[in-house]
Amino acid sequence: MNSSERLSAGLKALPDKISSFASTQAAWRFYQNESVSLSKLQEPLTVAAHQGILAHCLNFALCIHDWSRLSYKHANKPDT
Repeated sequence: MNSSERLSAGLKALPDKISSFASTQAAWRFYQNESVSLSKLQEPLTVAAHQGILAHCLNFALCIHDWSRLSYKHANKPDT
């Protein structure tokens, strides 16, 4: 799997000889792997941010961090 176009969200199947079902199945197995967690996947990004702060920021750094789960509840749209 790879990132979609620059301005669109989500992933898309790689342009390869593998079928889209095989790509989907591989992604599902990856996401269901108990050895892989969001915090483990995020660790290299945190380390890089800390190193960048130490190397380039004298007084402060603005780091964006969002682990929020969106929950939309609308009275007229019970299916969302």
